Amino acid sequence: MNEAEARLARPANRSLWRKTQFANLIRYVPSGTFFARIRVGGKLIRRSLKTDFLPVAKLRLADLEKRERRLASSDREVGKGRMTFEDAARIHLERVDGKPGIKPRTRDYHRQQLKALFRSWPELPGMMLRDLSKTGCLTWGGRFRAKASASTFNHTLGILRQLVELGIEHGARYDNPAKAVSRGGRGRRTVSGKQTASVGGRGRVGMVGG
Repeated sequence: MNEAEARLARPANRSLWRKTQFANLIRYVPSGTFFARIRVGGKLIRRSLKTDFLPVAKLRLADLEKRERRLASSDREVGKGRMTFEDAARIHLERVDGKPGIKPRTRDYHRQQLKALFRSWPELPGMMLRDLSKTGCLTWGGRFRAKASASTFNHTLGILRQLVELGIEHGARYDNPAKAVSRGGRGRRTVSGKQTASVGGRGRVGMVGG
């Protein structure tokens, strides 16, 4: 709920709200806009459905309820230390979106990097963080490094490391095997797409650990 919605929902403005014949659906009288008012996992959620047309409001309410209950269920699992990479990605984006003054371009950047990570490792979203291994990280790193530019590789690796750190924070694991993968250098790319070393060897890339 944003600040404007919270302001409208204060007790002094209760007379501006009207119940409907449908559960969890209320209407803000001055604008006619429908709002959802649902309680999920002990948390009261009041959110604009951004329409004054009842059939559309009912559909959006149903979608919102399903989504919030699914997220609440996921949060309970995360609280027990059972976190998937998809859970970690959601929490990561929530934190990014919650930063004051963050620019839309920054939000887009984080979403694009997550998409790039999951495209490069299709099994990752549903994987439990506790199941991530050093060998798996090194295998992914070698495969993705051969196809991506150094900057893309480094950004994607950075997102992977951040997701694992979230898992550590929530008790899903105690170490970060993604740190075993070394960052890419500043080499140039050949016609075949392979990374080559730059002058002085600064662009040489590799993986640490075994």
